[in-house]
Amino acid sequence: SELLGYYNDFTHKFTETEFLRAVYEATYRDDINLIVLDEMNLARIEYYFAEFLSIMEMPNVAEWNINLVAAPQPNDPKHIKDGRLLIPQNIWFVGTANNDDSTFTITDKVYDRAMSLFFDNKGIAFQAPFTESLPLPFDYLIKLYQNAMQDYPLSAKTLEKFQALDTFVIAHFRLAFGNRIMKQLSAF
Repeated sequence: SELLGYYNDFTHKFTETEFLRAVYEATYRDDINLIVLDEMNLARIEYYFAEFLSIMEMPNVAEWNINLVAAPQPNDPKHIKDGRLLIPQNIWFVGTANNDDSTFTITDKVYDRAMSLFFDNKGIAFQAPFTESLPLPFDYLIKLYQNAMQDYPLSAKTLEKFQALDTFVIAHFRLAFGNRIMKQLSAF
């Protein structure tokens, strides 16, 4: 409810959040929308983001719905259908996390569904020239990805190397590349 909001039975109104407003607004846009969740592991990520983690694993993006209200009303906002909101494909969730005593450990379930970047050193300041913005519609970016996957597919030789690495890791560390990782290897 802190992330998406909640229906208040006393006031008979839905209490929305800034996060939900950003997700809903993206349904009207054709550009890429970044939603940044800062310091995600101050609470257990699975407690508040589990529904999103599960939804984003569904192969059919037409099923990427979040439940908002149990009893839909005729005057619900336009893009809320049957009490649910379809998560638009033009949203990318970006999360930051600190690794210290005040935070929770990030579970494998979360790492499996993320692309992680680790910053172990301090940043070095630099000057960057002003650059005009360049509008990039989401559909155009997806087309670029699709062209890249078609033009540069994962070779059988590279796949064989990953399978050998997977076998080695299983034998020596009792770990394995999960199905998601293998799927992502094929796609990217």
